[in-house]
Amino acid sequence: MEAAFSLRISNPPNLTATQQKFWNLLQEQENRELAVLPLCEKAGYRSMAPWYCAMRDPLFRASVEALKGPRVAQRDGTCSEPA
Repeated sequence: MEAAFSLRISNPPNLTATQQKFWNLLQEQENRELAVLPLCEKAGYRSMAPWYCAMRDPLFRASVEALKGPRVAQRDGTCSEPA
């Protein structure tokens, strides 16, 4: 029987508060398999806009893609917080 464990990856530099919430959630494998809306809800958001805002940052986007996290959306969302 395999032991379940999660490997924590170091934070990308200069994360916003929103990005940090997502990054912390994505450290757990089961959260990496979530669709964007359930991930946002788990982070405490009611919409997907914070995810799209966070993903506008190329360094954060590359870090999430390296984790093989939620599929990155093809369109940009609206963003009220600077990424």
